Amino acid sequence: MPGLRQFSLKFGLIAPLVPPLVASIMGFACLELLRDLQSAAWLSADSQGLLHPTKDARLGQEPFPAAELAGRVALKLPVSLLLSVIFSMGEEIGWRGFLQPRLSRSYGVRGAACLTAVIWALWHTGFHVVGVGFPAHLRLLGVLFAGPALLIGLGTFNGWPFARTRSIWVVAMCHASANTWSQFPLQFVDVPTDVEGAVLSAIAAGFLLLGAVAYFFLEWPAPPSGKIDQPRRPFTPRSVPRARSTH
Repeated sequence: MPGLRQFSLKFGLIAPLVPPLVASIMGFACLELLRDLQSAAWLSADSQGLLHPTKDARLGQEPFPAAELAGRVALKLPVSLLLSVIFSMGEEIGWRGFLQPRLSRSYGVRGAACLTAVIWALWHTGFHVVGVGFPAHLRLLGVLFAGPALLIGLGTFNGWPFARTRSIWVVAMCHASANTWSQFPLQFVDVPTDVEGAVLSAIAAGFLLLGAVAYFFLEWPAPPSGKIDQPRRPFTPRSVPRARSTH
């Protein structure tokens, strides 16, 4: 597949940082509006100078010295991204690598990116209904709004670097960073249960806004020739000159 043989360093370094940045800004802004931002309780060391991270922080199952926190975070970020990229590749080969270019032949670049994102979101709905991705008390919100909004926004955004670079690696990195990095900064602040729904809705709205911005940039500025999917030109048969008779 051509997309597996291409990579853009510029997009590969910048684009994966965008979804986690949007999630962090919207999540922290919502918490600041509803509650004063406070650090998570597990960041306070016990009498022996040990931290007890929550399971969601995924910084280890055993307590560790507070001095090791920065090193564990620095190790977790690239390792978690790399592992997630491996799993994200399977999805992105199908969605962006196969489906989006074929839809672009009939619906153009913007239409193809949006349609691919909507189909991607619908495909995930069944998982959300049975409880994958959202805790029980947020499942209804996840199914009706947060899940579709997050995936349509992220899917449209992912369509932008793919349309520009034709690299599945770049969109797999964006997909992986959204999965592994977007919620990680919120593990360091206190998120009361009664505002979890509002924080989730704020992040989902931020992803929708991200998708809207990406929709605009999908065709502006005009990319170099051959670097973006184009609708297929209609086939027009040409007349073939008849061979002259030798008789």
